[in-house]
Amino acid sequence: SGQSTDGTGAYSMSWLAHLLQMRNRTVHKNIVDYLERISSLSASDIPAKKVRFSGTESQRSDDIAHRNHFFNEKHQDLIESIKNLPGIVPSLLLLKSEDLERASTTTIVREIILW
Repeated sequence: SGQSTDGTGAYSMSWLAHLLQMRNRTVHKNIVDYLERISSLSASDIPAKKVRFSGTESQRSDDIAHRNHFFNEKHQDLIESIKNLPGIVPSLLLLKSEDLERASTTTIVREIILW
């Protein structure tokens, strides 16, 4: 699950895994905050452009649906790229139990584990 080797059989480590392996509780809390925020993002969290819309209500609905679809695709791409970072699962196990519990409830970590 997101693990890769460096060619010698040893596991390579991503930037996220490297940060998780630091012995710094503030860094750990910030990483879990990041995972929670990315996991819970929705299209409504992204401010729409302030443009005057002169089309019909149907066109406006289509525009919103398109924007939501585009956001969902990009959000899933981001989750996939985080899931594929090497060394995350072993590094998560270094978190204190409170941080590990928070991390394990995020969509990203659940998908890594189920992947």
